[in-house]
This record gives sequence, structure tokens and C-alpha cells, in this order.
Amino acid sequence: MNTSVFHRRRAERLAQLLDESSGGPAHHSRSAHDPELAGYVRLSDTLTAAAGVLPGPGREFRTGLRAMLVATAERDGIGTTAVPERDPEYGSRRARVAPPLVARGRAKGAILVGLAAGTLALSGMSAASGNAMPGDPLYSVKRSTESARLALAGSDVGRGQLYLEFARNRLAEAQSIGPHGADLSGMLDDMDADTRNGVRLLTSAAMDKHDRTGLDVIDAFVPQQRADLTALGNSARIRQSQALLDQIARRSADLRPGLGCASGAAAPDELGATPQQCTGTGTVRPSGSLPHPEATTTGATGTTNPGTTRSPSPTASPSGLLGDLGRILGGGH
Repeated sequence: MNTSVFHRRRAERLAQLLDESSGGPAHHSRSAHDPELAGYVRLSDTLTAAAGVLPGPGREFRTGLRAMLVATAERDGIGTTAVPERDPEYGSRRARVAPPLVARGRAKGAILVGLAAGTLALSGMSAASGNAMPGDPLYSVKRSTESARLALAGSDVGRGQLYLEFARNRLAEAQSIGPHGADLSGMLDDMDADTRNGVRLLTSAAMDKHDRTGLDVIDAFVPQQRADLTALGNSARIRQSQALLDQIARRSADLRPGLGCASGAAAPDELGATPQQCTGTGTVRPSGSLPHPEATTTGATGTTNPGTTRSPSPTASPSGLLGDLGRILGGGH
């Protein structure tokens, strides 16, 4: 019994010392166990410092958590006075008092603050990892950030542009190790995979929406990527990636005549939409750079209904997580 009490008191005193060491309130008491337990406290401090663990929640976490709790309280009506429902005899449908617009605005604002706080915390690390190369500690963060940006993209055209941006990133990483680097082949494999994914999304979107924007993005990407590949070297592996770019350039050129075709799309392949021949009398006027064009159709008489056509101007690739979040919260695509 005495042994059990002894161990319990020693454990309680160790907990007090650890609490004081991490910034907790001092208990203003000493124990006969303190000299024995001091070594454990020093060991705890050393391990905490080596692991980079904070003794408590950080300021960013507290801010984001508070914003989310406030938003939840306002959304669920926690702390507000309940409004009695109207008696059924005044109508078959019970009327409920709608929450004030001001309260809705506060709830939406709190949600935006919470999302912004979380995104700012992530964006700081993602910005630091922007120039990370394979083998660097932050390289996995860089790739995870790319995956997050893909998830936040609002359209196939946006995702396609991101994939081509990532293909340029992979080429920049390959240039950093030179034409004889041990990991060059793997980097170019990743680059080609991103290129195919982007082209597949862009060509499919172009043919589905009769919109040449996706093809304009491809045509702007291919020449610069080819020039950078040529500067990297002339090995067989590099020529393989150059051949893929040549294939993509031909695909884009072959698809343009079919943008006005109203017939069903041909079977896709690894580069997305495949060239097709118009069958029948129906055609569609291809739009310009509108992500969601107001396409105009031609009837059996051959007359074209008036529509709006804009000059092609490929949209810029998203700049990062904050830009993607801003477009989503602002309702953009």
C-alpha cells in the first residue's frame, strides 16, 4: 500500500514539474522527489526541442479554431433565443423565422476567416517548398501542394493548365541535375505523365465545348517546352520526350477543323480527343477563349444564328493555393 502511494505521488510530482517546464503555472512547492525527477524533466525538454514540438497550440491554430467554432455556433444558433413556431391552426405549413441577413453574413465571414487562416498556414510552407528539388526535405510538400491545387481547380481546362505547369516544373528539376543525372529518366517520365494528363483534359474540353481555348494553351506550351528540352541535351531519352511534344502539336492541329462539328466525339486515346470528320449537315461555330462558350448552331437551311465570338487568349495558370481558394470563395472558375 505504501509503495503504491509512493509511486503515485512521484508520478503526480513529475507531471507538475513537466507542466511548469512547458510554461504552466508554478505550484510553489518542493518535494523530496525533485532531485530524482529533474533528470526526467531535462530529458523531456531535450526531446521536445529536438522534435520541434510546441508545448501548446500555436497562434495560427488558435485563430483558425476560434473562427470555425464561432461559425458553427452562429450556423447552428447556439446561444440565441429560440423562436416559437407558429400554431398549426394558422396554416398547414409552419412558418419559421428566417435568420437575419446580418447573422448569415457574420457566419459566412467567420467561415472565410477560418479557411483563410488554414490556407495561409499551408501557403507559407508551400511557398517555401516552391524551389525544392528531388531529395530536398520539402520536396514532398511541393508535390502535395500540386495535388492540392489540382483538387481546387474549378474546371477541366484549369486542371489541364496546372498539369502543363507541373510538366514545366519537372523539366526545371531535370535541368538542375543536367543531362547525365542519375534520376533524369525518372524526372522525364513524370514530366511526360503530367504532359499527357494536361493535354488529355484540354483536348477533351475543347471538343466537348467546341472551344479552342484548350488547344491555344497546348500550342503555347509545346514550343517553349521543346526549346527547353533541346537545351537539356540530345540523348535518346530526351528525344523520346521531344517526340511526344511533336505528337501533341500534330494532335492540336488535327483537332481544330473538327471544333465546329456537331457530331459525336470519336473514341479518345492517351492524348484525349481524337480527330473526327463531320457527318451530317449540323455544325457548331467554335467559340474563342470562353471557358463556357455560347455556341451557335446552324440549321438545315445553312443559316447561322448570331452569336458572340472572342479572340483566343489563353488564361494564365493559377499562381498557387491562395489564388485557387480566392477563386472558389469568389465563385469563379
